[in-house]
This record gives sequence, C-alpha cells and structure tokens, in this order.
Amino acid sequence: MFQFCQIEQYISIQGLCLSGCEERKSNDELRDLVKSKLPSVGEVAVESDCLGPILSASNSGGIVLIAGTGSNLLLTNPDKTQARCGGLSYLLGDQGSAWWIAHKAVRACILDRDNYKKAPFSINYVWDSVREHFGIEDK
Repeated sequence: MFQFCQIEQYISIQGLCLSGCEERKSNDELRDLVKSKLPSVGEVAVESDCLGPILSASNSGGIVLIAGTGSNLLLTNPDKTQARCGGLSYLLGDQGSAWWIAHKAVRACILDRDNYKKAPFSINYVWDSVREHFGIEDK
C-alpha cells in the first residue's frame, strides 16, 4: 500500500498539522497509523492546522486565521488557554470561507430573481457566472 524511499531513516520527529485534526482520539489514531508505517521515526505528533503556525512562530501564543476553502481561527494565549471560531465544515459554520462567500452570492441572486429580497447591488455578473457554470438557460 505505501511505498517509501527510505527517507524515514533521516526523520526523528514527524509533525503533522492538518485540517480536521481537532479531536484527540482521531489524532491519536492517525499518529498510530503513521508510526506503524514509519517505525523508525521516533516521535509523531498530530495537531490542528491552526496550531502548527502558532508553534512555529512563537513560544508565547498567537492567533491564526485560515480563510480559504474553509475557515478556522485559533487564539492561543501565553498561559496555553485557547479560543476557537469556525472550522465546523461548510454545513455547520465556516463563515468567511470561499464556500460561504459563494453560497451567499448565489443565494442573493436567487432571492433577487424570485422577487423575495432585492440585492443591494446588481446580480448580473454573478448570475451570468452561475448560469454558465451550471448550464442554466432560463429559470
């Protein structure tokens, strides 16, 4: 299943900071899987994609905002307490993510075209893009 080019012989610590790695139980399962595939690697750590940049930049905490396909925010204080926002997937709460922005734009077009709620700006450009993308000839 896995093919490696013996690079693990040079790795003593493997740190994986990945999207979705917010739960200790699943992080531990992934860590154990990696360790089973790379037995010569001494230590494997699995953490959230938000924690990696903070730990790389500072020993006294910091804040990371990820606003891409999804969104997530993590504040780590010097005393190691944390506060989070977002990171719950597009269905539950990724405000500010690319998916959320696109959904809001398409929804505004639909509401405007249905005469339910007039959009504050012209919807022509967005609606033309939606129609082209989905192959809509007419509503």
